[in-house]
Order: sequence, then C-alpha cells, then structure tokens
Amino acid sequence: MVNSAPSSQDNTADNIAHDQLPLAGSRILAIARAIIPPIFGMIIVLFAWQIIVWTGAWPLYVVPAPLDVAERVFSDATLYSGLRVTALEVIIGFGLAVCVGVPLAILVTTSRLLSSIFMPLILLTQSIPKVALAPVLVVALGYGLATQVTVVFLVCFFPLIVDTATGLRSASPDLLDMARQLSATRWQVLRKILFPGALPYILSGAKVAITLAVIGAVIGEFVGSSSGLGFQLLTATARFDGAKAFAAIVVLSAMSLVLYGIVGALEKILVPWHGRA
Repeated sequence: MVNSAPSSQDNTADNIAHDQLPLAGSRILAIARAIIPPIFGMIIVLFAWQIIVWTGAWPLYVVPAPLDVAERVFSDATLYSGLRVTALEVIIGFGLAVCVGVPLAILVTTSRLLSSIFMPLILLTQSIPKVALAPVLVVALGYGLATQVTVVFLVCFFPLIVDTATGLRSASPDLLDMARQLSATRWQVLRKILFPGALPYILSGAKVAITLAVIGAVIGEFVGSSSGLGFQLLTATARFDGAKAFAAIVVLSAMSLVLYGIVGALEKILVPWHGRA
C-alpha cells in the first residue's frame, strides 16, 4: 500500500507526457506548414531572378544578381543610417495618426454634430493624392523630418479612423440596451462596451496603416529629403547602381514586415480571442 501512491503519480505523469507529445508534434507541423511554403516561393523567385541575370536580358545596373544585392544589404553601412531615419519618420507619423485618429473617430461616432463637421473634411483629405500633396508640404514645411512625418500621418490617418469608427458602430445592441437599463453613463458605455468591442477593428486598421506608413515615408523622402532609404533609393537609381537600389528595397520590405509583425503580436496580446474559430 505504501508504494501505490507513487506508482499512481508516475502513471499520471506518463499519461500527461504522452498527451503532450501529439500536441508538440501538431504545433511543429503547423509551424512547418506556415514557414515552408513562403520559403519555397522565395527560392523560386530568386532562382528565376538569377536565370534572368544569366540570360543577359537586362544589364546588371537594371537587374543585378541576387548575390550582389545580398552583399550590399550586409555590407553597405549607409543603408542602415538611412534605415534609422526612415524608421523614425514611420514611428512618429504612425504614432501621431493613432493618437489623433482614434480619439477623433470616437468623437465623430458618438456625436452627430461633430460627425457632420469633421467627416467631410476627413474624406476630402483622403481624396487628395499624397504624391501630389508631398511637394506642397515641402514648400510649406521645408526639407526635413516634418514633411516626411506629415506625409506618413496623412497616409495612416484614414484607415485608422475608418476602422475605429466601424468598430465602435458594431457594438452589440443587447449590451447597449442593458447598459441603458442599468443607467450607465456615456463614459462607462464607451469604456466597458464600445472601446473593447472596437479594439480588434482598431488593431486591424493599425496593421494596414503601418504598411502604408513605410510607403508614405518613401514618398516624402522622394520629394523632400536628403536622407533616408527613399532618398538612397532615388540616388542609387540616378547613378545606375542597381545593386544598391534593390538592396534599399529589400531593407524597406524587411522593415515593413517587422513593423507589421509587431502590430500583429500586439493584437494577439490585447485581443487574443480575435480571429479564433
């Protein structure tokens, strides 16, 4: 009888270990299924790229070899000095868009008067092509960080305010009726019902906005900057330095993916239930 308890505990531990093995295997399989297809697709693209270079269909300053581009990515220090400038523009512009867009969406959603005042102006700013607006901003703000941050802000602002407003309007009518019956204040309804329900929409808009932010920063650097990855891409193409131009594009794409991944990870932390079956 003395040895029966330890034996039972050992059996329980063995059962748990055996149950965890299939779970670990399924997780590894899921990760492999998520990673292997993109890697395989990238290999196909790089192989096709190398074939084009071998055929000599285009000169190397137009389509450089993949290895030359990789060498410039890892050896050209100017790319990373430009990366710091572009990343700063993206982070500041995106942060301002969040700080302004989300509260403004709350105001125009909860007040018909403010909606009638601000929504036409918001739609008007969105209808203006940012490429056409960038030179005007250069004249108004000059060459420097302010122009690029403003372009990033304008690019990010609309998806954030639209998705936030959509989320606030999608609150459950039953919950709102219950809040009224309980005499909840407007602040309590916003804090307990509207904002938590809109959070998945806000983060979805943020994922769209963060990728557009990189595009906005590059547009601003094209027309009004002497630094950043967009400026380096422009000067590399002017000098027929195809390897550096493609390397700048690779670094920009990597930065965009990293920023998107950060927002996606934040979404999983703040709304872990969103997107689950």
